[in-house]
Amino acid sequence: AGIRNGRKRKSHQTEPSSARARLDIVLSSSPRGDWHAHPQLAGPFPTMSSSTAPSPPSPPPLSKPVVFATSGLGGVLGWAIVHPANTVAVRMNLASMQGKQFSFSAMIKENGIKSLYDGLSAGLWRQVFYATSRFGLFETCRDQLHEIRGKTDFAGRVV
Repeated sequence: AGIRNGRKRKSHQTEPSSARARLDIVLSSSPRGDWHAHPQLAGPFPTMSSSTAPSPPSPPPLSKPVVFATSGLGGVLGWAIVHPANTVAVRMNLASMQGKQFSFSAMIKENGIKSLYDGLSAGLWRQVFYATSRFGLFETCRDQLHEIRGKTDFAGRVV
């Protein structure tokens, strides 16, 4: 309870609101694995207690071929999503260099919607090699540096 402008304020810690009381439910796990409310507390909004379950063991690290394969796959999928927007951007730039007005609807009418994917195979092959090597080598080098220098915090990386 504090004094403000000559008036005594009510402390929120001494008189909890009904909403706060409803939120103060603690759940615990029974041996069967189902959840029930703690008997001393009541309210319609359950929350999980942090002391109910032990943390699961961390998964084993991925093998190098899996790291490289998922890196390449991620790059390929990312490029397949970005490629149509890149195609439109390139065509807009080419039209402006030629002094023409670019129209997306005219492009679709002339060449069809599939024209957005013109040149996709070259972009995908580039990502197979580029993303695989870039992300895969990053993981490999990071792990090697971790073994040599130990775990480095942000300040250690900056310096």
